[in-house]
Amino acid sequence: NVVIHEFAHQLDQEKGYANGAPLLGGPRRYERWSRVLGEEFARVRARQSTAEAAGHPALLGDYGATEPAEFFAVTTELFFERPGALAEDRPALYEQLRRCYRLDPAAW
Repeated sequence: NVVIHEFAHQLDQEKGYANGAPLLGGPRRYERWSRVLGEEFARVRARQSTAEAAGHPALLGDYGATEPAEFFAVTTELFFERPGALAEDRPALYEQLRRCYRLDPAAW
């Protein structure tokens, strides 16, 4: 979804640059955000070079592995389009996005 994807980029750039971390409101929130999203980003990047990637569709596609800003935008798309799948497959990531957006679309 291009609209959701680009919306995420706009949120990410509110501080003047895009790095995959929108304004979260407080340094403690950034610590957890950075750890969880960093681990998930590394997981997607590692998947690109493994046999797992061959012929097995992944919830998070390869485009999200290009850089942290794209990872945030791609995961935002999933958060709104396939929240149940994201919550089940990547619960810590889902929780960080739920806190960021202050919404729980899996409950809708």
